Amino acid sequence: MVQGGSVRSAGACACALVLLLALCGSASAKTYFGALISGETYGQTGNAPHNTQAWDLFERHAGRKVAILNQGQQWGRFDKYEVEATIARGTIPLVTMGLDGTSIDQVASGGQDAAIRKWAQEAKAWGHPFLFAPWWEMNGAWYPWGRQPRFVEAWRRFHRIVAEQGATNVTWTWLVNSIWSDPESDPTRYYPGDAYVDWTGMDSYNWGRMPAQPDRWKNPDQVITPTLKVLRTVAPTKPVAIVEDASTEYGGNKTDWIREMLTDYLPHHPEIKAYLWFNWNFKKGEKREDWPIESSAPAQQSFRTAIQGSVFASAPVNLPLGTKVPPPPSGSGEAARPEDLSSAAEMAAGPDAAVGGGGTTTVVWSARSGGEFRVFARRIGPTGARGATLQLSASGADALAPQVALAPDGTATVVWARWDGTAFRVQERRISAGGTPAEATRTLSASGQNALDPQVDVAASGEATVAWKRFDGSHYLVQERRVAPNGSAETAAQRLSESGQDAVEPHLEVAGDGTATVVWTRFDGTSTIVQERRVRPDGTLAGTFSLSAAGRNAVQPQVALGPKGEATVVWDRFDGTNWAIQRQRLTAAGALEGGAVSVSEGGKSAEPQVAIDGGGRATVVWDRYDGANFVVQARQLSPAGAALTAPAQLSVGGRDAADPQLAIGPDRRVAVLWSRFNGGNWIVQRRDFAATGALGSTIEALSAAGRDAGDPVVAWGGDGTLTMTWKRFNGSGDAVEAKTVPKT
Repeated sequence: MVQGGSVRSAGACACALVLLLALCGSASAKTYFGALISGETYGQTGNAPHNTQAWDLFERHAGRKVAILNQGQQWGRFDKYEVEATIARGTIPLVTMGLDGTSIDQVASGGQDAAIRKWAQEAKAWGHPFLFAPWWEMNGAWYPWGRQPRFVEAWRRFHRIVAEQGATNVTWTWLVNSIWSDPESDPTRYYPGDAYVDWTGMDSYNWGRMPAQPDRWKNPDQVITPTLKVLRTVAPTKPVAIVEDASTEYGGNKTDWIREMLTDYLPHHPEIKAYLWFNWNFKKGEKREDWPIESSAPAQQSFRTAIQGSVFASAPVNLPLGTKVPPPPSGSGEAARPEDLSSAAEMAAGPDAAVGGGGTTTVVWSARSGGEFRVFARRIGPTGARGATLQLSASGADALAPQVALAPDGTATVVWARWDGTAFRVQERRISAGGTPAEATRTLSASGQNALDPQVDVAASGEATVAWKRFDGSHYLVQERRVAPNGSAETAAQRLSESGQDAVEPHLEVAGDGTATVVWTRFDGTSTIVQERRVRPDGTLAGTFSLSAAGRNAVQPQVALGPKGEATVVWDRFDGTNWAIQRQRLTAAGALEGGAVSVSEGGKSAEPQVAIDGGGRATVVWDRYDGANFVVQARQLSPAGAALTAPAQLSVGGRDAADPQLAIGPDRRVAVLWSRFNGGNWIVQRRDFAATGALGSTIEALSAAGRDAGDPVVAWGGDGTLTMTWKRFNGSGDAVEAKTVPKT
């Protein structure tokens, strides 16, 4: 439970142990996805499992079913009907239990033996495996059982009686609060011992500047890692569950925080076998927590997109009666499909693609292979012929989030973030026009602190500009470094954003003359604002512009350049009621052109993308809540920035659509991709705008039905070759798939 919040109402078989230990030591990187789901988030009362409407809403908004449900029961009372309601949906109960009128001393002294024995007998009779976390957050002082000297004695007595009754389905979960500056918060002394614990877990939050309990903004590494190190020290063989976790909107960029947690942090920590979001905006005094994923449209869509990865295991989960809850297994995959690029690797993520002038496509992705994430690349010829799969990152440590850009001669520059044993660092490697990787891999960011979210684009000269966010020990900064056509890098990275507050979500595009336009979001002390800065061809920096108005959060910036070097920047900004897509134009000289203008109309919008054709016409796409579902919309803007049409709806209503992406061909046709729920799974779809600007009537399903697909990427080549890639679950992990449409 949140520190200082309301107290939750809380009222081994040898073969199971062998199964648990075997799975703990396996190469599986799966993590159960779970949540605490409160009806209060939706203006209702009661939590799941009793509030099934809230449960349904959360899973619909997340786009995924929870594998574990966090729920509480009273001391000594086994509520069979509550846990049965959870199991009926194919979900594992995680049951917390306080003391409700008794004490740790009474338990330790044997005064509660009869109540424990009865509870154990009822748990055994029920039989289904469940995670059991009694007396959580014992390293804090806000609960009656907190910091009690007889805690370990009481836990062991409780465990012994339950074991004597044969309740082998009780999976003992030692759940601590995250440590903080108070040295008394170290939970080590409260660990009962390996013989008495099956899982370890923690509750931890990014409080930011939330009015209900202001603190400071913390990134995922700061939130989780200090306590994770303690858990791995006291119980190195036990799987870890993050039982309560969430971020506020106050004090930073929640949208980016969610993306980093789900796509960078958790895949890098395979010891974390369960991750549960705390979806409750309960009242604290006159203030409300803003933990729910629905606290903003961009936060919800960021969560929905990121949680689709096959790293996360969802319901249904079916476990044998009378056994412990094991970590999630890898599962067995389907046979390879013709469109698969990465069938040899499991858990692929983050595909990106670029198409050369001659129609050859370079696709890059990260995938778990040999127990770690590695960066791979594969080329597709103009006719669809596929080259060999190339491993670009060195073995021995995780490498994530690859991006690729092409020089006019076909040389590919690929960047990613790789763990060096202490922190993530941005690396770069070239692939020649003939398809041969360069021998050298360059590390572009400094050591000592995480550098993440690399972005890359290449000038006509072949010079690459790479931007990323890097932690300086207190805050994230946006940095950039250029790599010459011969592979030599500038002496050191340059800082683009101001220090003193977090700057995240970098995005860039490079003009033909080598001028790079870089955008990001930065917290200004009150809200997150969109900023822009140019890197001139000689490497010197222009001034920094704040593009969005202060006073309200603006997130998810994207930039596109016109044929003369003019820029259009789009982002998502809160207006006090709704989230609207806005745009700002800059001249080729880098001056602001007018003010910010809203592109979307009404409702809650998120995930903007922009591209500009050779004539200067811009197309902006986003997803917007229509009162029932998120739908993909688009609008085209004239070379002067005026709206040419009203927003057009591209996806069919009635089901949610997310993560729109677009690209414009040399003939000015626009291809738009997105993922949409079809009632059973997420599938990738496509719809085009003609060169005239007319919206096509056909929606093409690109991914096969029956398995979830997402993370679409679309790219045109200078010759008119179109390549579309996405990832699709194959029963074991995600495989990168691709479809190439030759020039016509």
